[in-house]
Amino acid sequence: DHLRWRATADDVRKSYRRLVLLHHPDKKAATAEEGAPDAEEDDEMFKAISDAFELLSTPKKRREFDSLDEFDDTVPTADDAAAGGFFGTF
Repeated sequence: DHLRWRATADDVRKSYRRLVLLHHPDKKAATAEEGAPDAEEDDEMFKAISDAFELLSTPKKRREFDSLDEFDDTVPTADDAAAGGFFGTF
């Protein structure tokens, strides 16, 4: 969360690889029974990780995703600017 919009393409790729290794269905198949609840959860998690990587690895899609954040576009009054200083206001 703290790196969300600051993450570079390299950060996204490293995180994707780390998470895929943890949740890949083929890796889990060797240690768990097929159809077990954990296997189904890992399969869903793997799909979610793959979808997220697809979104975040494409610059246009990532820009659209990052633009969904709330943005305060109110303009401060002159009194607000005078009271808090320029940098405090903006």
